[in-house]
Amino acid sequence: MYYILINDNSFYVVDNNHNVMGRFYLISDAFSYIQFLYRSCDQCSCYWNTNVQVPIYEHFLFGFCQHCYCCQMIIKNNAKVWIPSFNNNTNPSSPKVKEDFDSKNYKKKSDFENIKKESKPNNNLKENLDKLDNLTNKEKKISNPKVKKNILISLAILISLFVILALSIFMWINFTKVTQSNLISNNSIFMINDKDTEKRVKFNNKVSDLIVKDKNTPNSIDIKIELENKSIIFYLSSSSPIGNYYVNFYSNEFQLSKKLSITIIDPEEINLEQNKIELLLDYQNSNNKVVKYNKNIKELIVKDISGNKIDVSIDQNNNNIYLKPIEVGRAIITFDSLYAKKEEIMEVNITESKYEIDIPDSLELKIDEGQKEITIIEYSHAIRNLRVISNDNDVVKVEVYQEEKTIKFSALKKGSTNIVFEADNSLKTKTVSIEVIDEGYEINLSKKEINLELTNDVVSSETIEYNKSIKGLSIHSEVDPSLKVVINDEQKTIHIKATKIGTYNVEFSASNSKNNETLVIKVFDNRVDIELSESTLEFNIVNGQTVEKTINYNKKAKNLILKETAVDFIDINIVESKGEIKITALKKGETELIFKADNQKNEAVLKVKVNETTILDPVIEKVEDKTLFGVGDTNEFLVNVQNKIENETLKFKTTNEEIVKVTFDQDSSKMKIIALKQGNTSILLSYKNAKDIKFDVFVKDIIDISNFDKNLGFIEGFADKGSDSELNKEDLKVLIKGLFEKNNIKEEEYLVYMNDIQISNFHKIQGQKINRRFDITAKSDSKLIKGSLKDAFLRTSPLDLSDKENQIKSVGSIISSITDKKDLLDSNKVSKVILEQFISLNFDLNPIDIVNIEIEPGSATNFKNGTYTLTIKAKDNQNSVKSKTVYQFTGFYVNGISEYPDIESLFN
Repeated sequence: MYYILINDNSFYVVDNNHNVMGRFYLISDAFSYIQFLYRSCDQCSCYWNTNVQVPIYEHFLFGFCQHCYCCQMIIKNNAKVWIPSFNNNTNPSSPKVKEDFDSKNYKKKSDFENIKKESKPNNNLKENLDKLDNLTNKEKKISNPKVKKNILISLAILISLFVILALSIFMWINFTKVTQSNLISNNSIFMINDKDTEKRVKFNNKVSDLIVKDKNTPNSIDIKIELENKSIIFYLSSSSPIGNYYVNFYSNEFQLSKKLSITIIDPEEINLEQNKIELLLDYQNSNNKVVKYNKNIKELIVKDISGNKIDVSIDQNNNNIYLKPIEVGRAIITFDSLYAKKEEIMEVNITESKYEIDIPDSLELKIDEGQKEITIIEYSHAIRNLRVISNDNDVVKVEVYQEEKTIKFSALKKGSTNIVFEADNSLKTKTVSIEVIDEGYEINLSKKEINLELTNDVVSSETIEYNKSIKGLSIHSEVDPSLKVVINDEQKTIHIKATKIGTYNVEFSASNSKNNETLVIKVFDNRVDIELSESTLEFNIVNGQTVEKTINYNKKAKNLILKETAVDFIDINIVESKGEIKITALKKGETELIFKADNQKNEAVLKVKVNETTILDPVIEKVEDKTLFGVGDTNEFLVNVQNKIENETLKFKTTNEEIVKVTFDQDSSKMKIIALKQGNTSILLSYKNAKDIKFDVFVKDIIDISNFDKNLGFIEGFADKGSDSELNKEDLKVLIKGLFEKNNIKEEEYLVYMNDIQISNFHKIQGQKINRRFDITAKSDSKLIKGSLKDAFLRTSPLDLSDKENQIKSVGSIISSITDKKDLLDSNKVSKVILEQFISLNFDLNPIDIVNIEIEPGSATNFKNGTYTLTIKAKDNQNSVKSKTVYQFTGFYVNGISEYPDIESLFN
């Protein structure tokens, strides 16, 4: 008996003594070889079922599962075949499985010597086979759960088939009648001279008196009938004449006879067309070789292959052997056949094709603005194990990807190099010349043009910045002696001073700049005309009442003053913030006033004349505008009338009586106004023979400072102050001014509230050297404001986002404030929610106004390793925040779904 052992995807035919009879790549060849071995004794009839792709033998019963293509066996008559499942769920005879078999190393016959030693022959075949199974299972552990499941299913199916088979046999034995057709199991046999010594044929178990009735066989054939074993044995003692013969058997009990045909043939030589063959292994094209053999040889098989891998297939119909090389080297192939006198050996020598390495002779890579170019080129799939064997220097990095058949060239620095490549199957080495060109950086002056202003005896200057990647910046052109240009290469700044009016061009260059850049410097004359709105003023003092007039002057005139002390008949007040000169006439007089300024072109002269007259007509004195705060607020004041007329009274009229209630006491000349609701109105005063007087009344709501925005941002002048005791009156004024300006209250308005506010608890914040907090409270008796504001915040210097001491938090979480997925395509909306999360994270220690920061263009990196990354920088033209920081967050969450938009396309 024989059985099949599978090891390393090869099929080994093993006998009862555990001798390896042959190794095969296809299971079909292993079964064909067993068929060949059995035919010599004619103990079984077998055939290849092409529909199921599993051989069927008399001594072997096979089950087959079409879902996983696994074959299992049922032991019958102490014979065994073991075929485990295939992990790739394919037919074991399919090209894919065959390819997998061919891609691994096969064990040779010598590899099984240890199996022979451990498996001692004895009379119990089943025990020996079980031992061999145990040894094989140590090498072939099935760890795939799906394979285990398939095996269990297959075993269940096979057990069911075994039961059905047993029942069928039982029924057949008990119910089948003896007829001529089943008297003997075979209708014919054939025997091969010098190869077949005996042949067995079974006859019906119910027949007990079978005899030879007649025959025409030669004397070289003896016939023996074993009635006990129900067998007919044909002995071929010596070479017999070839031909067709017959033997007629007869059973007297059943009165039946049956003629058995016997064919005797001679074995022939295989006669391979070539026994020594040279093959060329070409990885691009298949290179098959066809070898003819004796057309009279039937059922030729590959008995063994040793040496390197080669794919062998046989076309039995056309007597062709197909050879396909798989690996370079030498292979020995043994062929055999049932009809052959002896086996025949073929020696195949496999050599490999050589190829040119198909890559360019030269490459040019660039480094632009520090961005290093990467080039990927492909090479032929026929090239095997391409590698770099020489690289002149480190100007370029070379990476070879064997599977993709690509080469990646990455520029590292300026220069040139020669890269030498070779491959296992290259005709010769390949040299690639590479030139790396560094195109440098733009100088990127922060300003291309600056304007400087000269004032009297004052030097004007300005500092600009340039690209931090620029090295060795220098002046490339001649510079006017009136200009002083200082380059700070460490801080990447240029400081310019000018002392002369004019326009100047200064050209800059650098060792690593793409081009030179020119700075245009324009120096202007800052001196101005004082430009008084009036050149003469005339006053008329009536009945001794002072008169005031206001004139304007050019606000660009700095530090306007009188050249000489003013005379005593007028009073002069210069309001520089408004560009006004207020002159009050006190008594009669005449003079010329000369004004001068720091940046004047010429002095300005104002002629002033004051006249005095006495008028007997009544005059209503001027009443200033009044402001009330909150409903119910009152204001009582005098309204004087000069040169009163007896029995005449002052009359008044309110343009909107819903705003205020007005009363006037004629005896005391006191007018009282009471606020009714918020708004504006006017009160007109009239008196007989007097000019009417009109003044305005404003009713405003009481300001609640508890609702104020308390983040004042950067305020200069508090760096060395950290407590209430260190604040002076001017400091308090600056703080109150900053608070009201932050909340959009004009200067002329908040000055009214100065005396009604208290500032306390001014202190530093631990760990935040530039931050201060303080409390603001309205006085309890104030009629103008109310409420309090705790922990108002200011910075003594701009917030440096890059300074670690400021404890800037730069790692956020997922952003869920976007509710519409379409908004993820809007860069403004995405920028807003990212900045808002950053501000929220830093609110406690570093409050930041969103108008002062932005996302730096070109800094965004898409989702990678669980985070998005970008740079948040301070905006230009503000002094509250400076520098920048890298910020990370983990993505977006929109309506319960995680989204990962392309922020590089939004911000880069």
